[in-house]
Amino acid sequence: MEKIAITRLLLVIAAAGLFATCSEWTDPEGLTTEKRSIESENQALYQQYLENLRSYKKSHHQLIIGWLDNSNKAPDSRAAHLEAVPDKVDIVSLMYGDNLTGIERDEMKSIRGKGTKTIYTIDYEAFRQDIENRNADIEAQNKDGQEAAEEEGTTYAPIPLVDLDAKLPEFIDAQLALLDKYEYDGLGVHFVGKATLQPDEEAAMQARQDLIFGKLQAVMSAHSDKLFIFEGAPQNVFNKEVLQRFGYIVIRTEKIGDVQMLTETVQRAISVSGVPSGNIIVSVSAFSTDKSDIATGYIVDANGVTQAAIIEMAHWVTTPAPNNFTKAGLGIYRINDDYYNAELDYKYTREAIEIINPSSKK
Repeated sequence: MEKIAITRLLLVIAAAGLFATCSEWTDPEGLTTEKRSIESENQALYQQYLENLRSYKKSHHQLIIGWLDNSNKAPDSRAAHLEAVPDKVDIVSLMYGDNLTGIERDEMKSIRGKGTKTIYTIDYEAFRQDIENRNADIEAQNKDGQEAAEEEGTTYAPIPLVDLDAKLPEFIDAQLALLDKYEYDGLGVHFVGKATLQPDEEAAMQARQDLIFGKLQAVMSAHSDKLFIFEGAPQNVFNKEVLQRFGYIVIRTEKIGDVQMLTETVQRAISVSGVPSGNIIVSVSAFSTDKSDIATGYIVDANGVTQAAIIEMAHWVTTPAPNNFTKAGLGIYRINDDYYNAELDYKYTREAIEIINPSSKK
């Protein structure tokens, strides 16, 4: 039976000019054996498929970017593997850029053969939030310690707070070093900042941005062959000139709950003078693997109907944009959460790919 299945699949591929059926080569988990058989039994055909795939990645088209949660270094599912991501995904951004395993590094090389770039995200916002959380815990400890000391009639020595600005240079340097350490194809920087600043906050924010983007620009200049992506709120960057150096501007919209707000968010970002508008990508979340989470992965469409966010935003990407910006593609946050589906692994990602860049039918 397996021989018959392989023969039928090869005939379909040949009739469709190979590339039109690239997604079917890796779709269901059950086709893994057949895919490997094709690679081993007809290397010439498979190499032609890879060449067509690489040519597609180099062509002008709307991109698909996926942020992959690679925090689990001993996964019991293929969901955590780079090689399981659908072939037509253009860029995979690892959410945790450091401490890569040998398997992760091997799979980076493997998908590069398909024209897929592997980058990582320097998440300033997560770094900032972590320090704020630590300081909140310290303040709670200090409060309890002070109250206990007053009751006992003793003196309490408060624990010093963590200085974000003192820690920031080390964090940025360590993150930027990963580009060469793991031979990534590029990196993204997640920065939101604040739309409204108090007078006493402006100087500190200016210093932080000067440090982050100053160091980043030095790395950009030394790695002109790499891909650099901005993720977040570009309108909150003081020096808009630095934004011109990024290949794409990703407006992080994965938490937005309706399409109208999505459009308004993009317009608000690009309406600020100096923000590039030629390569705008919006982001969406896959459905959460937490069954109690009934919000993540959904969006309300223009008719007030709740839809699968990946699909609805894929359609949004394909609709003509106003003259003041260009829709360059779709980013899927925590893309490997979409792996889990009874019908097909990466079901909604594959549907979005077909909506945005449909296979040619001959």
